[in-house]
Amino acid sequence: MRETNIKQPHSLVRNATKCPKITLEELRRTATELEESVHGTTISRTLHKSGLHGRVARRKPLLKGGHKKSRLKFARSHMEDTATMWKKVLWSDETNI
Repeated sequence: MRETNIKQPHSLVRNATKCPKITLEELRRTATELEESVHGTTISRTLHKSGLHGRVARRKPLLKGGHKKSRLKFARSHMEDTATMWKKVLWSDETNI
């Protein structure tokens, strides 16, 4: 059985849930300020046991000038369309694939 060096695991979990974008290095520094020298792997293991797993958000591509122009062109060409016409449109976020 392994012995954990963390005396106050609840404080690490609390910090990680309060600030979801906090890094492992920042958590380690926080533990060091509390006079606990803890390895990053130990912190990571403690967070995993508490149900917290690190994830990286996927980057969303920015709209380029051409995209903006084509959207504006589409919007202007369909300004006169009626509500009944728009009810016939199958929106991609409403489909079940």
